[in-house]
Parts: sequence; C-alpha cells; structure tokens
Amino acid sequence: MAWPLQFIRPAQSRGPRIEGAEGGDLFVEGNIDGGEALYIDARVIGDVTAGKIFIGAAGVIHGTVQARNVEIAGTVHGAIIASTVQLGAGAVVHGVIEHLGLTIAPGVEFEGQSVQRAVVDEAQLDAWKSEAETEVVKDQARALAG
Repeated sequence: MAWPLQFIRPAQSRGPRIEGAEGGDLFVEGNIDGGEALYIDARVIGDVTAGKIFIGAAGVIHGTVQARNVEIAGTVHGAIIASTVQLGAGAVVHGVIEHLGLTIAPGVEFEGQSVQRAVVDEAQLDAWKSEAETEVVKDQARALAG
C-alpha cells in the first residue's frame, strides 16, 4: 500500500519572541516596541506596541497593548487598542478594548469595556489609546473605592 506524499509548510514566524522558560520566569519591566510583529509569552509591566502582537498562554501584560492586529491567548490588564482583536480560548482581559473588529472565543474572561470604532484611519489609534487609558484609570479608582 502506497501512502500519499504530504507537504508540510513550515510554521510561519511571528517575528521577535519574548518568552520565558516553561516556568514562565521571564519578567520585563518597561515599554516594548516590537516593530512589525511580536510574540510575547512572558510577564511584561509596560506598554507593548507593534504592527501585530500575539500574546501566548503564559503571557501576562500589565499595560497598554497597541497594534493593527492583536491575538491574545494569555492575560492583559490594561487597554488594548487595535484594528482587529482576537481573544482566544483561555484569554483573560481586564480593561478597555478599542477596536474596529473583535472576536471572542468561548472560555474567555473579559471584564471591562469594548468600544467599536468606525474609523479605519490607523492614525486614530493614538487618540484611542489616551481615551482607553483614562477609562482604565477610572475603573481602577472605582474598584478601589469599592
């Protein structure tokens, strides 16, 4: 019996990677500008900016995530500002999501606000960022006031 040949495409590179060992022991403090694409599977305290950002299951971001496209399998505490946002199964988001399009898979924990924008001009992302950060600060103050 002859088996058919299979051609397997190599996995596409997601750009630079920031990831810890299996224990997730990598900790980054400070803002990160990833250029065109960035894969994060570590704990980051600071803002993350790139053309496309993928946050892996062990990734935890405490800050603003800003990109054209954002895919999240991990955790974000803060604002997400992007044209398209995909929250994968198991993702945890606490904060404001400013987006043109949002996809939420089953099993996502999302606490905050989703604001859909009708503007396609990506120059608007900076304005969205300051609005979203203001909302996050207000939400945190309300939570502390209890």
